Amino acid sequence: MGTRLEDAATWDATPATPGRARALVEQLLRRSELDELVPTATLLTSEVVTNAVMHVGGTIEIRVICLPAAVRVEVVDTSDQPPVLRTAAE
Repeated sequence: MGTRLEDAATWDATPATPGRARALVEQLLRRSELDELVPTATLLTSEVVTNAVMHVGGTIEIRVICLPAAVRVEVVDTSDQPPVLRTAAE
């Protein structure tokens, strides 16, 4: 397609939020004719948004920017607390 498309949304952090975020990313990627990026971009979006829902709460903003051959997904939460690095369990 060769053009830049953007979209954004803000939702309350609920169990439905990761699915809404995935749908937003998929829709914009398909409109941008970047179908090959859908599986990876939606999986990564789901992981990041799920973490924000589980560990932060509040509201979550997502912004999706599709470029001619790439996608950028930004996720912002409303927490004023900095992230805490944790050690993964075995």
